[in-house]
Amino acid sequence: MNRIRAFFWGKINKVRMATIVCFIILMYVNRVVANDSQYVWLITNNFVGPAVTLIILSVYPTRDFKKPFYVIWTVLGLLGTIGGHFFWYTHQVGHIYYKWVTIPLNIWFLGAAVFKFIEEISIRKSFKIKLSKWEYPVIACMFLMVISASNTFWPFYYLIIFLMLWHTPFSRDERRQVLIGIFDGLIIGFIIMQCYAFFNTPYLTSRYRGSYWNCNRNSCLYLVALASVFGKCHMKKLEDRECRTFSYDIAISVLIAFIIYSGSRTGIIGAALIVALYLLLCEKHVLSQKLGAVIKNGLIYVLFTIVCIPLLYFPIRYLPEIKPFAKAVAKVVIRGDEFNHEFAGGISLREALTNNLLRYFGVYRSADDETSVSDETISEDDKLLVVSDPSGKYYTLEYEYMYFPERGIFTIRTPKWIYSGLGAYDCRINIYAALIDQMNLVGHIDEEVMLDIRSDVPSSPEVCSYNEQNFAIHYLFVYGILIGLLVCVLMLAELIYLIKRSWKKYGDGIIFLMLVSVYFIFGLTEIVWVPGQLEQILLFFAPLFFTTYDNCADELVSENS
Repeated sequence: MNRIRAFFWGKINKVRMATIVCFIILMYVNRVVANDSQYVWLITNNFVGPAVTLIILSVYPTRDFKKPFYVIWTVLGLLGTIGGHFFWYTHQVGHIYYKWVTIPLNIWFLGAAVFKFIEEISIRKSFKIKLSKWEYPVIACMFLMVISASNTFWPFYYLIIFLMLWHTPFSRDERRQVLIGIFDGLIIGFIIMQCYAFFNTPYLTSRYRGSYWNCNRNSCLYLVALASVFGKCHMKKLEDRECRTFSYDIAISVLIAFIIYSGSRTGIIGAALIVALYLLLCEKHVLSQKLGAVIKNGLIYVLFTIVCIPLLYFPIRYLPEIKPFAKAVAKVVIRGDEFNHEFAGGISLREALTNNLLRYFGVYRSADDETSVSDETISEDDKLLVVSDPSGKYYTLEYEYMYFPERGIFTIRTPKWIYSGLGAYDCRINIYAALIDQMNLVGHIDEEVMLDIRSDVPSSPEVCSYNEQNFAIHYLFVYGILIGLLVCVLMLAELIYLIKRSWKKYGDGIIFLMLVSVYFIFGLTEIVWVPGQLEQILLFFAPLFFTTYDNCADELVSENS
């Protein structure tokens, strides 16, 4: 119990609790977005509004929402959401659920927040809305994204949500509770997700996937959790510079070990960057530790990680077998049936360490069942589908797609056994070249990014690119060159502002710099972001703290007497 109290140090008011709940919901939304189809993306993305609205509404006294108007509004919202569910249940169509369940839910929650803003500004006159200078280009950019040829609506949706969040009348202590609640919610959400993975994800491939189907997305989750633990540790040290942080050191080492098991080179580079940011900005720059002590702490993380790597193997390898094993035992005891006492099997420790560690150095272990396919085994129909790039600009080999100049896109054609002779880097570079050539001023429909280039290296057939895997190229292609440049400039401006704020020893700047770095690290090399992903949403929370504190970082974590 004392350890739990130590984690939730300080008082827990309703603003902090609402923030924790919000980020647990966003964690779940993030997993569903990464694992499921586009219809589910539409559904889960629409939960961002209700989740963030919990923080907005938590500022106001509970008694305000017991007034007749809000009671009637709540009843109508509840009836609309339930009615939408039964309407979907009758028709059983995916997009119907998206329209008839999540939209009433958003109208209910966001409507309550809008009505409360109108009441406070027009009737009570408790505060006024005054746009900051950085908000004007953000508003213009998000409107331009909507009216482009991209056929996307999420920028306008996010604009409504986060404009209200940025202008919610938080007190100084409430903003501090939001900041701490973000880390509490991310850490608790991660623990819930990983506990689910421990008991539901057998370790059957050397690159550990956890609760995701993609090991890189799993690595991204660990990186967010790593930045959160560092943020929590930094705030703890600012409160008491002599406090013991042994439990935080263990948690950090376990998360780095998780990233190593995921086999993500981007993840390990990101982990090294976040550790370096913490050691240099937090311990060296803010806490004024000597360089020798900083290096010693870095070596401690390395040592603890080496110890944690073999220990972590046992829970990810054997805990998932408890669930089916328990069901099998229950079947024998209750029904008296016979069953074969065998485990499902999984990756050995030697195989896990060999494959993942070699992968970080660009070395791949040959598979035992490698086979080569001769041209004679390929049907004539499949050969007809394999064509070269007609322009001759980008590729010298034959690829598995057809090029349609009149549509301006590459459409997937996947003949059996046909792979291109490219590695992971060549795949990306060639896709960059193709999309840059197709860029214009008005943009493209988001779904038109349809590229599929694979490697023909027998030991690594998983090396492929289904898209450009670069958020800058994606924004430039989808929203047009001018709007895409504006989006990228605003993102870069936020990053630069956080770096400047960190250098001035503001605690919130340092913490958010570590968090948003995950977006830029994975966005430039691994992932094209879709609305609803947590790492992207964190970019919209950072401005909440841009103009909050005028004093140094020590006051950020001081208790409000």
